[in-house]
Amino acid sequence: MRRKGVSQGDVARLAGVSPTAVSIVLNGKQGLHRIAPETVERIHQAMAELRYRPHAVAQALAHGRTNTIGIVLGSADISYLTHPYFGPVLQGAVRTAFDKRRFVLLYHGNELGAKDLDATSFADGRCDGLILTAPFSSEGHSAPLLDLGFPFVTVGDSVQDPRFASVDIDNEDAARQLTQYLMGLGHQHILGLGWRDYTHSALQRLTSCRREVERAGGIYDEEILPRGDEPGTREVLCRYLGTHDQPEKNRPTALFCLTDDVAAEVTPVVRKLGFDVPQDLSIVGFDDAPIAAELSLTTVRQDPARVGEEAVRLLLRLIDAGRTNGMSEEKTKVTLPTQLIERGSAAKPHQQS
Repeated sequence: MRRKGVSQGDVARLAGVSPTAVSIVLNGKQGLHRIAPETVERIHQAMAELRYRPHAVAQALAHGRTNTIGIVLGSADISYLTHPYFGPVLQGAVRTAFDKRRFVLLYHGNELGAKDLDATSFADGRCDGLILTAPFSSEGHSAPLLDLGFPFVTVGDSVQDPRFASVDIDNEDAARQLTQYLMGLGHQHILGLGWRDYTHSALQRLTSCRREVERAGGIYDEEILPRGDEPGTREVLCRYLGTHDQPEKNRPTALFCLTDDVAAEVTPVVRKLGFDVPQDLSIVGFDDAPIAAELSLTTVRQDPARVGEEAVRLLLRLIDAGRTNGMSEEKTKVTLPTQLIERGSAAKPHQQS
């Protein structure tokens, strides 16, 4: 607890600086006033020694800042914390917020995909800006924040409009490289598979795969599978593949899965149909989630923890700028790199081996 009677003046005297310098550091504006890093550290050491803690409500009223950022989750499901994408995003965001001496407030929607709630519900004065995950990262949910002039950053979803600050990967380019990899192995007929409830950016992976296959004169098919429904997934795959004993003519030789989770659900069904992976059928995923290594899945690696880290850094820049409108795209769009990871789930088509 804060010692009774300890003031900013006490901190200033112990640190050997002016009370104004202490106030500037407490409000996170040391960069604007060019206060030396060693001076900032001395002030923080004095605060720790005196156990001084500024009154959060008083600071917010005086300066219009809470030193808190909000992260909006799609639902209240605790599984977000262990989700292969959102879990590391949250960890990266919280870690960076801590390094920047900011608090984190978690908000949640009613249900994933809720249509009766826009993101302005979270601009409630308890935080200085928002990091939005799906479905609130979509343009429809987040656009009302622009009218409020409230700082926000979307993760895992982006639109071209520079007013929508975002941190994401280049899904189209990564999917193009993965498709070129498959076609380089000799696959000319590729089946794209996904689930329906993904962000616009993620669904661009399938669009990019289609474009690349058709550009090269190949055959592309696409199906949206029923999530968590093995009989339904089996029915779809049978329609395209048949079974190992009675394969369909001109069947696809490779499956391009929207995510590693989709690949993890598809792979055992393919094997139950009698097909060997990759001798009879190649399967690739996307994200390099932990399940990918277990399946020896060829995939595209991204770093969701870094997504969270960069989202916090970008949001703090927007908060300091005081607005999102009018900022150039190069300042509001952060595109992170990806890497193709080759494992054992993709090979030359059987007839070309």
